[in-house]
Amino acid sequence: MIFFELSYWSKLDVKHCIDVMHVKRNVFDGIIGTLLNIKGKMNDGINARKDLVETSVRLKLQPQPHDK
Repeated sequence: MIFFELSYWSKLDVKHCIDVMHVKRNVFDGIIGTLLNIKGKMNDGINARKDLVETSVRLKLQPQPHDK
């Protein structure tokens, strides 16, 4: 796993829990932020929408140009 290559990995006392805790928190924040439309917690911003253009997926979600 890539975790073993981290410079601080050998100094951790609880190697098996620390990264799972952070991943769990980030996933929870992303899902709740998206569902509740919390600013700063959503992963569905303009940059994510621009990535859809590059990958040519989900055409309805891609940003649409406006005349403004």
